[in-house]
Amino acid sequence: MSTTAGVWTETTLQNIRVAAASLLDDRIGLQYFPKSMDTINYIKSLQTAQFTQLKGTKKNTVEVEWINACGLTVEDNTECVIGSTELSSNTEEYTTSKDSSVSFVVDANDFKTNDFDFAQALAKGFIRADSLLIESVAAYGVAQLNTFAGVNALADTTEKFTNNGTTVEMAAAYWNASAIATLQRVAATNRFTNPGALSGSLMHEAALNARWDGANADGKGGVARFSDFPITFDELNVDAVNGATKYLYLGSMGSLALVTRNEYESGINEYQWGRTFKMESAYMPGMYYDVQTTDTCSGDVNKLSVKVMLKYDIFNNPAGCTATNTGILKFKCT
Repeated sequence: MSTTAGVWTETTLQNIRVAAASLLDDRIGLQYFPKSMDTINYIKSLQTAQFTQLKGTKKNTVEVEWINACGLTVEDNTECVIGSTELSSNTEEYTTSKDSSVSFVVDANDFKTNDFDFAQALAKGFIRADSLLIESVAAYGVAQLNTFAGVNALADTTEKFTNNGTTVEMAAAYWNASAIATLQRVAATNRFTNPGALSGSLMHEAALNARWDGANADGKGGVARFSDFPITFDELNVDAVNGATKYLYLGSMGSLALVTRNEYESGINEYQWGRTFKMESAYMPGMYYDVQTTDTCSGDVNKLSVKVMLKYDIFNNPAGCTATNTGILKFKCT
């Protein structure tokens, strides 16, 4: 790999990718792995919207398309008349509010006798930046779920929970395997499609114990409950954002969209001040970072300054059939 200022090719990038891949397969790579991607995976599991980047003067603007079927009704059948109500795709323009970056420097002066070590140092910088940016997306995702929470349409007659604005409050004594039945009742009444939940430590131990006790005659009910209803547990993000208060989020398919935007196209763009290119996340395939690099002199070789950037946002479906039904409900352990 060349370490000469101004020499930067696809081969150079490939060398870095190869070095990054070897690090990810090594135990050393464990120190760079994001602390958790479960919140992001949960959000993506609920996403059905498609998005398009809008170029030109609309900086950081994306167009998100949500399918809306709220206009459908039951009608008296009329022969030879088909399709009286048309499904609509609600297209909304959004400006991505998150513009994050991680910067680092690699001095080739430290690797004069070993080009691969220089590539490996760059690779370590890239995967560490990748990891940190993913962690920031996950934390922001939890904060957005708090913002998007709607109003629960189910009034509880069993006195297990209380609807308090956009928070469903339930006492700690009820947060066990039997809470799955409550979540399913709430999801059904709110007309959630293919619902799933995200939690931190709330019910996590109950889920783990249910799996381990599943072979016991008296433990089959617990494992059946948790197997029947999908819950993603992410203590490292959900609890970190919310602090001592324990929350669980119930989401409907199609309620969320994680959207990214890139300023740079594929390929390397050279400028007098440096270069730009687009690089795919090693941990989250399909997510790309914009990268800027600049060269400065270090002794008789090159010092490379790198900035890895991510423009993104997480949006809530604006096309719910009722104003207070956002497709997200927030439960609080009281």
